[in-house]
Amino acid sequence: MEEGPIVSISDGKIQGAKRRSLLGVDYFAFKGIPYAQPPIGPLRFKDPQPVSKWSGVRDASQHAGDVSMQYESDGSKPWGIIGSEDCLYLNVYTNSMTDRKRPVMYYIHGGGFVEDSGNDCIYREDYLVTMDMVLVSVNYRLGPMGFLNLGHEVAAGNQGLRDIICGLNWVQRNIEQFGGDPNNVTIFGNSSGSMTCHLFTLLPTVKGLFHKAILQSGSIFSTRNLFTGKNVMNGFKIASLLGLDSQDPEEVIEFLRGVPAKKIVELHGKILSKYEKTVEGQMEYSPTFDAPYVKEPIIPKLLPELIENDADIPIMLGHTTNESLLSFAGQFDDEENLKFYDDNIEEIMKHKLRLQDPSKFPEIMKSLREFYLDNKPINKENVWNLINLLSDFFAFCNRKTVDLRNEHAKAPTYLYNFSYMGNEPTMYQFDQGPQPLKGVAHADELSYLFYLTYMKQDGEQFPQEGTTDRLVVERLVRMWYNFAATGNPTPSTDDCYLTTTWKASTKDKLYYLDIGAELELKDERNLPNRAIYDKFARIYLF
Repeated sequence: MEEGPIVSISDGKIQGAKRRSLLGVDYFAFKGIPYAQPPIGPLRFKDPQPVSKWSGVRDASQHAGDVSMQYESDGSKPWGIIGSEDCLYLNVYTNSMTDRKRPVMYYIHGGGFVEDSGNDCIYREDYLVTMDMVLVSVNYRLGPMGFLNLGHEVAAGNQGLRDIICGLNWVQRNIEQFGGDPNNVTIFGNSSGSMTCHLFTLLPTVKGLFHKAILQSGSIFSTRNLFTGKNVMNGFKIASLLGLDSQDPEEVIEFLRGVPAKKIVELHGKILSKYEKTVEGQMEYSPTFDAPYVKEPIIPKLLPELIENDADIPIMLGHTTNESLLSFAGQFDDEENLKFYDDNIEEIMKHKLRLQDPSKFPEIMKSLREFYLDNKPINKENVWNLINLLSDFFAFCNRKTVDLRNEHAKAPTYLYNFSYMGNEPTMYQFDQGPQPLKGVAHADELSYLFYLTYMKQDGEQFPQEGTTDRLVVERLVRMWYNFAATGNPTPSTDDCYLTTTWKASTKDKLYYLDIGAELELKDERNLPNRAIYDKFARIYLF
């Protein structure tokens, strides 16, 4: 590792490192750049505060602080608590430091608002840095440290969102020093990171901080309790479990500030019941409607009103073919769990669809049972039927997003389905070992967009030239980069990588790009489940 250039930013000077990516491209890495004060002590649960300027040159060759404190588990056994409250750092990567302004891609990691990281211990930048751009990844507060909501100004929730926005403001002030264009910023994320990106496209509070968005397997329609007050009670429940039974927000917040962070985070998984999580679709911690509690809310309006203010910017969004496979990893033979789904499938779908007219639900459920479940009970012999039903719900959420954008926005909307099943380890096949059912699960595309360090335990392994895996990597990074640079993922085609023109989806032509071993433009209206969507999801999914 060679020393990198010294860069002057708004808070002082930093020096990064020169590295070589696995694909053979030299680049500069600036890690652990503070964008807010450590949210510790009296700053716990508070909005991010400005960084104190430093003198001299700060070492940015290594990560600083740690990942956000979180409960880490592989699903089969606990690994314990990792990370630190001192986590408000971002990383900048670029293969050139010239004055020419290049597009900026700002990555918001997923993890259900409770886990994951923007550091290269998980998402290494090797593939994306081959493109002529500046890549930024951000760490933000997670779980109770980032989304504790007591329904009061002392803890109105959304601290994690404020962190991400603080990072975007940092980009506006400083990215030119790295050769980036502050007027050409694309936010992108997967899962809950994608939900955040979608939410940001609707918020006046972040207008002008970015100019395009890529939504990978997540939208504001994906989970029921975004924007509701249900998780307000979670903060009081935490205090109760730790020994304080009180409904006074100010008393509770002061109590929780005095509790070791590890003890708070250790309660992960103990706040909600299986019914609340699986049937009602609740998340322990997530963005919430904070307008009733603070003078300057992040989310100033409820969802129906926010949608009317959809930012008129280019958006690319999509999902994988078998999204819900990941949710069932390690449980395909769990008859008790499958019986739970069979007993509760009607309530599950009722919560997902958010029906404004409940009297319509019996007719809708009848159609779902016929189309997906063949009117049979859910068991291990037909678990694929359940997976298809829940996976299609992801697709329905994206279709709803496209429908609404076609009503309110003039900028293009590009839709994709990631259907490639290759040899790279994926979250689905790694976290709990090889799975009996093969498919393209939630987050599988990340294995071809980033080098997923934590899955490469036997040394550096990456797709070699001449393999289809490598071709998919090259295609994804090119299309994602092209979109960030121009607003069009395929401004031109060639005989190798971008073999198909990816057309925007419109009211009349519902195009999507199928990203498999080959690229194929398809019309969504020809899908078998389109009739189901037209029958109810277009109307009721809200």
